[in-house]
Amino acid sequence: MKKIGFIFAFAILNMTILHLHDASAQETEIKTLLSDSTPIGGYVGLNMEYNQIVGRDGMAIGARAGWIVGHSLAIGVTGSGFFTEAKPSDMYYGGGSYNYGGGYAGLFIEPILLAKFPVHISFPVTLGFGKINFYDDLFAKQYDEEYEKVIDSDSYFMAQPGAEVELNVFKNFRLAFGVNYRFTSAIDLFDPASSATEARISPQYPLNTLNAGITFKFGAF
Repeated sequence: MKKIGFIFAFAILNMTILHLHDASAQETEIKTLLSDSTPIGGYVGLNMEYNQIVGRDGMAIGARAGWIVGHSLAIGVTGSGFFTEAKPSDMYYGGGSYNYGGGYAGLFIEPILLAKFPVHISFPVTLGFGKINFYDDLFAKQYDEEYEKVIDSDSYFMAQPGAEVELNVFKNFRLAFGVNYRFTSAIDLFDPASSATEARISPQYPLNTLNAGITFKFGAF
């Protein structure tokens, strides 16, 4: 009986020491943002947006692709091209019709709230670089050309915060309705044929505008 009691006491003491060691290890364990159990997904999205650029109706068509971490944060790349209707310019007096076109590419980060609910919201923010062109739309028609004549162009840096309402239509398909506002660095478009010192053919921030659109998202959410 004494031997059994000794073995039992030794086992209890050993278990106590191991428990204290595990507790100490857990307290000193480095905490990380991601763990082996953190779900990782991803999606690709196609989007269409409406806006107005210098009083012209405009359309943008783009795409994005990213990773989704823990169902609550998407990070990836995005790009879009835009164009406007052609009409006479209020700031360029060369006659004819003119339109704007261009695009951008960059990175986006998208916090997602309550992603498992059928209807939820996200807040995509895009940072990138782009280019804008001012076209002579009548040039192609007059001279039977397949392209529009570029009057002037400029590059810009942009930041575009937004908000989207997402619908979980199917397990691997979401539909998002969103709005965003584009901020850009100063854009300088001039009339090269003019002798005026400040022959601007658009405002300095023609792309600072509100955009509204729809995005089709396919992936593992």
